[in-house]
Amino acid sequence: GSSWHRSGDLLSLLKEEMDLLSIDVTLLTPELAAGVVGYLSYDMVREFEKLPSVLSPQEDFHDLYFVLPEFLLVF
Repeated sequence: GSSWHRSGDLLSLLKEEMDLLSIDVTLLTPELAAGVVGYLSYDMVREFEKLPSVLSPQEDFHDLYFVLPEFLLVF
């Protein structure tokens, strides 16, 4: 697959990308209808609340990471 890096307001960037998706939900199961799979880091709370930084930033750890899988195996 491909990947890209962007900077800015992370939640706005995620919403922009999600708005570009066109998914036919009639073909999908109700348990996981459609979307991306990923995580938000614990420090993402600082996007919503002004908090002091207690840890040094980790340059090799993403604040958020999502993938749009072509196939998903659930068991």
